[in-house]
Amino acid sequence: MSGHDTRQPKRSRLTAWLQLLRLPTLLTVPGDPAAGFCLAMASGREADNPWLRLPLAVGVSLLMYCAGLLCNDWFDLTEDRRDRPDRPLPAGEMKPRTVVLAAVMVILMGLIVSFVAGRTTGYVALALAGTILAYDGCLKRLPVAGPLSMGACRGLSLLVGSAAFGPSALISPLVIVSAAGLTVYIAAVTHIARCETQRQRVARLLPTAALVGWYIAWITVLKRTGDSLTGMVAGVYTYHWGLAAAILLLGLVTAMPLRGRPKPALVQLAVGGHLRLLLLIQASLVAMVEWSGRLLALPLAAMFIVSVLLSRRFYSS
Repeated sequence: MSGHDTRQPKRSRLTAWLQLLRLPTLLTVPGDPAAGFCLAMASGREADNPWLRLPLAVGVSLLMYCAGLLCNDWFDLTEDRRDRPDRPLPAGEMKPRTVVLAAVMVILMGLIVSFVAGRTTGYVALALAGTILAYDGCLKRLPVAGPLSMGACRGLSLLVGSAAFGPSALISPLVIVSAAGLTVYIAAVTHIARCETQRQRVARLLPTAALVGWYIAWITVLKRTGDSLTGMVAGVYTYHWGLAAAILLLGLVTAMPLRGRPKPALVQLAVGGHLRLLLLIQASLVAMVEWSGRLLALPLAAMFIVSVLLSRRFYSS
């Protein structure tokens, strides 16, 4: 027997919670409702004091996302004991009962905050909570329904922000195509993430292909509805195409290591990289609103760098 202790050093309780909540990826959540909010505003929707509702919408998305992560690790405990023994629950650093109780409390808090933000936001939050529980509880392991339901969670998170403007915002063409594009992109990333625990061939270009399709649909809708938008079309194409090109290039670079049958560790890194790209995608969407949206785009772009740094210590998927 070796004289060296090969066990991982025990994490603090705070670090264990931050690992459970995938801190680098958690930074990508506020941009979902912020993007939905700005897209609804750019489409000419009006509401009473919408900027007061935006922080509530961000809070709802964060609470629901945290609940989803806690439920995910609780449902996956048996699998994680076999394939991911270093994570907080299988490592015994957190009690399963504590995690599931925290998840229930966070979901209830999210629903309460959502109805404070408005009835439409509350209904979207109910749909989001149901989709999260369906994904974690039974759909996750299905080959098509699993990734699509995970993607739908992100699409609904975007709609939480649009709901600040009421039901009419949810049928805005820009909002619909953005929520659908986000759903498909995250579904593609989730499909890759299914290869995190064993070596097998990966559809490595699927997320980038989803992005290309999303941008084609998005620009098509933008051209058709541009005359009715609130003063944001002028000069927007150069900005968005430049950022879109950078996002697609980063997507390709992220996918390159997944040749052949990559190691699970490489798949996890690639999944984290694709999720971080959401911050740049969100920055391009919130910039649809002239000065206020572009102010919001700056912290989203800055959080991309922060997320990269945090990913060196905390896992993202």
